[in-house]
Amino acid sequence: MNTVILAIFLAAVLVIGFLFSEKSLVSPLVLFVLPFLLAALESFYYPWDISTQTVEIVAAGAVVFVVFALVTQRVYAYVRPIPAIPHAKDQSDEQGSIHFSIWAYYLFAAIVVFSIAYIYHDEESVDATVGITGNFSAITSGFNVANKIWDTVHLNQLASFLYNFVNGLSYAFAYIFAKEIVTHKWHFSWWALLDFLLSAFASVISGSRTAVLGPVIGFLICLALLYSENGRFVFARSKARTYFAIPLFIVLALWIGYASAFWVGRTIQKSPLDYISVYTGAPLKNLSIWLNEGIPRNAYFGQYTFSYLYPTLIKAGLVPPTATAPLPFIHFDGYNTGNVYTTYYAFIADFGYLGAFAAVALMAVLTQLVFEHTRRIDFKQQTIPLTILIYSYLGFNLFMSFFSSNFYQNVVFLGFLKTIIGMLTVILVQKLCVKKTSAGSAALATNE
Repeated sequence: MNTVILAIFLAAVLVIGFLFSEKSLVSPLVLFVLPFLLAALESFYYPWDISTQTVEIVAAGAVVFVVFALVTQRVYAYVRPIPAIPHAKDQSDEQGSIHFSIWAYYLFAAIVVFSIAYIYHDEESVDATVGITGNFSAITSGFNVANKIWDTVHLNQLASFLYNFVNGLSYAFAYIFAKEIVTHKWHFSWWALLDFLLSAFASVISGSRTAVLGPVIGFLICLALLYSENGRFVFARSKARTYFAIPLFIVLALWIGYASAFWVGRTIQKSPLDYISVYTGAPLKNLSIWLNEGIPRNAYFGQYTFSYLYPTLIKAGLVPPTATAPLPFIHFDGYNTGNVYTTYYAFIADFGYLGAFAAVALMAVLTQLVFEHTRRIDFKQQTIPLTILIYSYLGFNLFMSFFSSNFYQNVVFLGFLKTIIGMLTVILVQKLCVKKTSAGSAALATNE
């Protein structure tokens, strides 16, 4: 019954927040509240109830996020009003298209293939030290598990850089492919699609099911923003087939979440619907279980919230090796519900209940600021805006707050800087392509 109450409350908060906001399908408040609503709706598929305390925390967190997001939007709009900008869907193919030479696509495809091979080779070497051998799935999934258990199991510096670098490439090519669809419709560049798929698939090398969803959700965010006016999706002006494309991409994202489990060597004995339902509904149930038992407090500041930063602090000798805090796995009602507890477990363990809501408020302000800047971009430009790439990255991690503490752990660590380097590399190469194209056009005009 509590999950039903939570679902109704979250639906009301989402609708009210949407109506009082810029009415964007990919605004921060939608990306944060909607996944919690979908997780709560799992009560209609599985009879998993949650405690009243869980309802209070998740409901209050949603209200805090929406309020701070709306306040940030109003303040930003007052300081920097939105100019009238024609977006990419209103442009001709030449005005809105991204100029990217075929050789640039070749270059990045080669970089991604090399990176996958090098990272896999490093994982093989590291896995061998703890007795893990086998095929691709065994190596990647084994590395993912061993990395959580042993402090000695981690990628070398180059492999770590390449992994995060390629992650940045995947978000850049997610935007390029989305722009190709918007400007060229079904006559898009197949090389743009190939580079996007290659760089997105590279995430599987980590052995993580969640990582591969990042570029896919990032692509959907970019697509929605490109089919928009000042961040608001315009249904009337989009092609009829777009109505079918968006649901298909959502189904694709869900299927990738299911199929990626096989790619990383997980054994699944449930139907796709069962698996997806457990995957999305388990974090709320796990949080409820720990709230009933009492969430243990951290031993070091931000130990759970900034968990990806702590390996760097350990290497630097700033904290002892015991500072890492792996989360225990839970089995409930015959199901392995994993070790994911929504973002609130980490916030409460690190900062207490009031601090947890402060962390939610800060997320709302940061993501809304980036979103406000993003929706003021003139998308008819032929270059790639860094802001939209960063927002698609932040948007994905915000979306996964229903699952675990993705946002801060994937932003406050060195890997985020490496990811931005990957994004900037694509932007730089694309600017060189535009410059070369412009120089060639100018030379041709001179000869005529």
